[in-house]
Formats: sequence, C-alpha cells, structure tokens
Amino acid sequence: MSLRLATLEEVPEIYREFQKLEKRQKHEGKPPIFGYIRKDYLERMAQSKNLYFDNNIIACVKQYKVGRKKYGISGGDWHLAELLNISSNSLSALIFFKKLLKYVIKQSRIFNEIRDDNERSIKWHLSLGFKKIANLKWSNGIIPGGLYTYDNTKNCDEKWFKEIN
Repeated sequence: MSLRLATLEEVPEIYREFQKLEKRQKHEGKPPIFGYIRKDYLERMAQSKNLYFDNNIIACVKQYKVGRKKYGISGGDWHLAELLNISSNSLSALIFFKKLLKYVIKQSRIFNEIRDDNERSIKWHLSLGFKKIANLKWSNGIIPGGLYTYDNTKNCDEKWFKEIN
C-alpha cells in the first residue's frame, strides 16, 4: 500500500484546488498560503515524480541532492515543499504522512518551511513530532516563518506504522 503519484492529466485539477484555497483565504481576509503555486511548477513536479495525489492529499516532496550547511540539511534528506489536504478529514493527512515516512522518506529526515501565520499547519506538524529548528523570513523579511524537521531515523517504529499495513 504505497502512495499514489499524480499524473500530468491530474495537474489541472490539483492546480484548481490550490486556487480554491487562495480564493477562500482572500475572502476571509487572510494572506494566501500557496499564492506562489503555478501550473508549470506542478507539471514539473509531476514529471519528476515528486507530486503525490493520494486520498485527497496533495504533496510535493523532493530529496535534497546537496546539503545545506546552515540548517544541518544533508544530501539524501527530504523537503516537504507543499502539503494540502483538500478534505476536512485530518485522518487522511495523518495516514498520508505515515505512508510518506514508511515508503518514501524511510530512514531519513524531512524538512518543511511553514509561515508563522499558518497556525493550523504548525500545530499539526508539532503534534506529529516535527521540531522547529530555525526562524525564516520571506519577501525581504516581511513574512516570518520557521524551518521544521522530523527525524525518521529516530522515529521509524513499526508500531507507529501498523495501522497502515
């Protein structure tokens, strides 16, 4: 039971989901979290087999080829670039994350940047065991955020995965 990669044919549907979220956030007076997502980016991610569309979860996940000394990232670690749950079911996201760790990340670490105003995402990542390791800023220092990591080399426990077998 592995994760399902998105196809190029699904990219327009995936892109619409990001656009729907952006419109909803603007309507609510919130800054768009994924305002930078473009269709060509999603197409490149699908072509390189880094775009997942599994059980109403959309995720872009890439493996670092080169390390980033400043944050202790090594080649072989993973970057969770985008994560969007298009259903209101948080259990879907938990199951997706467990599968991601078991079948993709395996014995590595995964990193994710999260804006400080995305409180829901921060709370969810911390509840899974992510740790904030650095403060970040985007848009010339205007948008604050953080770099979070999950160390699957320490947390890879078969009991944790038993529900998804």
